[in-house]
Amino acid sequence: MKIFKLKYHILIPLMLALAIFLISFVYIFQIFHKDYVINDVFNNIQSLHNLFTLQIESDAHLMCAALKVVSKDKEIKKALIKKDRAELFNITKSLFEELKEDFRITHFYFTGPDRINILRVNNPDKYGDITNRFTTINAEKTGKQFSGIELGTFGTFALRAVMPWYEDKKLIGFVELAEEIDSITQKFNKIFGLDIYILINKQYLDRKHWETGMKMLGREARWDRFPSVVIIDQTSKVFPDKLATNFIDKDGAPGTSNVEVTFNNRNYYSKYFPVTDAGNRLIGTMVIVRDITDLKMHHKITIAIVTAICIVLAIILFAIFYRFLGGVEKQIESENIELLRINKVVESTSDAIILADISGKAVYSNNAFLELFGYTTEELNRLGGPSILHADYKTAKEVYNSIIQGNSWKGEVKMKTRDNDLLNILLRADHISDEKGNIIDLMMLYTNITENKQCETAIIENEEMFSTITSIANDAVIMMNDNGAISYWNAAAEKILGYTSEEVLGKNLHKLLSPEKFHAAFLKGFTKFKITGKGNAIGKTLELEAVRKGGDEFPIELSLSSVKLKGKWLAVGIIRDITDRKKLEEELKKLSYLDGLTGVANRRHLDEVIEFEWKRMMRESKPVSMIMGDIDYFKAYNDTYGHQKGDDCLKKVANTLKIVVKRPADLVARYGGEEFAVLLPGIDEKGADNIADKMRSKIEALGINHSGSQNCSVVTMSFGVSTIIPATDNNTTDLIKTADYALYKAKKEGRNRVVIYGK
Repeated sequence: MKIFKLKYHILIPLMLALAIFLISFVYIFQIFHKDYVINDVFNNIQSLHNLFTLQIESDAHLMCAALKVVSKDKEIKKALIKKDRAELFNITKSLFEELKEDFRITHFYFTGPDRINILRVNNPDKYGDITNRFTTINAEKTGKQFSGIELGTFGTFALRAVMPWYEDKKLIGFVELAEEIDSITQKFNKIFGLDIYILINKQYLDRKHWETGMKMLGREARWDRFPSVVIIDQTSKVFPDKLATNFIDKDGAPGTSNVEVTFNNRNYYSKYFPVTDAGNRLIGTMVIVRDITDLKMHHKITIAIVTAICIVLAIILFAIFYRFLGGVEKQIESENIELLRINKVVESTSDAIILADISGKAVYSNNAFLELFGYTTEELNRLGGPSILHADYKTAKEVYNSIIQGNSWKGEVKMKTRDNDLLNILLRADHISDEKGNIIDLMMLYTNITENKQCETAIIENEEMFSTITSIANDAVIMMNDNGAISYWNAAAEKILGYTSEEVLGKNLHKLLSPEKFHAAFLKGFTKFKITGKGNAIGKTLELEAVRKGGDEFPIELSLSSVKLKGKWLAVGIIRDITDRKKLEEELKKLSYLDGLTGVANRRHLDEVIEFEWKRMMRESKPVSMIMGDIDYFKAYNDTYGHQKGDDCLKKVANTLKIVVKRPADLVARYGGEEFAVLLPGIDEKGADNIADKMRSKIEALGINHSGSQNCSVVTMSFGVSTIIPATDNNTTDLIKTADYALYKAKKEGRNRVVIYGK
C-alpha cells in the first residue's frame, strides 16, 4: 500500500502560513513600536513645555509675594517718596543679593509715579529713563500687581512683576522685580536634556539695540539669518538648518508643528510653541528639540530581536511539526497494516458479517456470509436487504429499531438461506458511530448454531464504560445542584478553599463558602434560578469574598454559568484566589499619593485633601491651619555633603514632622524640594504655632551637622503659619499663599524660627 506523504502536503502550506503570520506580526510590531517611541518623545516635549509654563507662573507668584514683602518696609517707602536713590540703594542692595541667590532675581527697579526710573538696584548707574513696558502700564491702569514676559531693550526675554505703591490712596511709585528667562531654559535643558530655542519676530526689535545686546551677552547676532525672526535664546550653540527652513516665510510662523530632522549624523524631533508677551502679543516661537538617535537605535535593535525570535520560533515549530508529522506517517503506515490484518481476519472468520447503512441497505458482506446464506451483497439489496433473512419479520424490525436508536442487540433467531433452509443463528447487531456520536452504519454478526445448539458459544461482549472528563486546573471548579448543594469539587478547590471533596459534597454551598452578609441575596435569587437558570450573577465575572476552611475571608474572582442536565438547572462556578492581586493594587494605590523619597504625602495628594478638608471645615465653621516649612540653607547642605546625604536629611526631617503630628486628619506632605507642608484642619492659630515650634525644635534636636549653614552648626528649619476660617470670600490658594509668605518672612528674619502670618 502506498503511504500518504503528510510532510509534503501539510508541512509546506503550514510553514508558508506561519511565515506570513510572523512577517505580518513583525511588520505590525514595528509600526506600533515606532508610533509608541514618537508619541513618547512628543509627550516628553509637551511635558517640558507645560513645566516651563508652570515655572513661569510659579516664579511670577513668587515675585509678587516678594513685592508684597517689600511694600511692608517703611524705610523703603520713605526713601521712595523722597526719591532718594542713595538711601534706596543702601536699604535694598542686600535684599537684592538675597533674592538673586535664592530666587534667580536679576532686576530690581524703583520707578516714580511718572514712570521715570529712580533706581535700578542691579545697575544703580543707569536711571532716569521713562518706562513704557506693558507690565508697568497695566499696573498703573489697574492699580494692582501685574506680571508677564516682556522683551528688554536689547532683545532679551525677562519675566517681570510690577507693583504700584500707594500711600493714602496716592500713587508714590512702582516696584519691579524680574528674572531672565534664559536661566529657566538652561535649567530645564540640564534636567531634561532637551534643547530649547526662542525666536522673536523682528518687528518687535530694534536691530541696532538687539545686536548690541547679543554681543554684550556673548551670543551670536545673526540678524539676516531668517527673513522675519531672530534667535534670542538657545541652550545649544547650533540650530539645525533643517529646522531653520521652517522660518523662511515672511510672518515668522513655523511651517509645521512637529518636525524630524537629521543633523551631524544625529536624529532630532522638534515641536513648536507660540510665545506671547505681557501685552498678549504673539511675538515669536519656542522650539523644543530632542535627540532621538539612541531611541531610533533602540527601536532598530528591538525590531531585530523580535525578528530573530520569530525566526527561531519558526525553526523550532518547523522541527516540531516535521518530527510530529513523521510520527503520524509512521502511525498511518502502521494502521494501514492493521487494517490489512483486520480485513484478512474478517474475510477468514467462520462467522458471517454484514454491514448496512442506516436505511438498512447492505454495503459489505464477507465470504462466510456468502457461504452461509448464499447471497451476494448486490443480490441481497435487490431482494429487500438483510431483513429478508429473518424467518420472523417482527424480530427483524425489533433488531433494526434497537440498533438504529443507538443500542446493541443480541439473541437467538431463526433465519432462512437462499435455498429456504431454516437455521438457528446467534445474532449480534450493533451500530457504528462517527467522532460526533452520529450513527453511520449498522453491523450484524451471524453465528450458525444449528448443528449443535447444546454447545452454545459463549459470547462475551465488552462494554465500554465512559467516565467523566477530569481536568487539572489552577482555578477551583465547583458545581452546585438545584438544591444548592455542592455536587462537584476539583483538586484546585481543595487547595484554595481548604476542604476535601469528601468534606463538602452534599453540603450547602453558600452556607459553607460565602460570608453571612451574602446569604440573604442568595436565597432571594435562588428560586428564580431553579426555574429559569438565570440570575444576577449568571454569565458574569465578579469580585467577592469567600470563606475558606478555618473561617478566614479572602478575595476571589468568580465566573458563574448555568447548565441544564436531566431537566434541572445546575450552577458551575470558577473561583480564582486574587489575594496577591489585591495586595498589589493596594501598593500601587499608595504609590499614587506618597512621595517616593520621604514616604509622606505628595503634592497631588495634598491638593486633594486640602480641598476636602476646606469644604468640611466650611460646613462646620472651624479654622484650617497650614504650616509651610523649609530646610535652611539646604542647597549649601547638598553642595557640602552630596545629594545622597541630602536625601537622607530629607527622610529624617519628614519622619520627624510625622512624629509631631498626632491626629489622623492632619497631613504632612512634601511640597517641593526641601519644602514641606502640614495641613491641620480644625486647629486654630495658637495650636498651629505650638505644633510648628515643636517641629522646629525637634528638627534642630536631631543634631544633623551642617557646616554650610550661616546661622547654626546643625540642620534647622524655618516655618510659616497661616490660619483661615473657610468662607465664600476665600479659598485654599489664600491659605497656601499666606503660609508661604509667612515662611518667606521667617527666612528673611534670620531663619530657624516660626512666623505667623499677619504678626
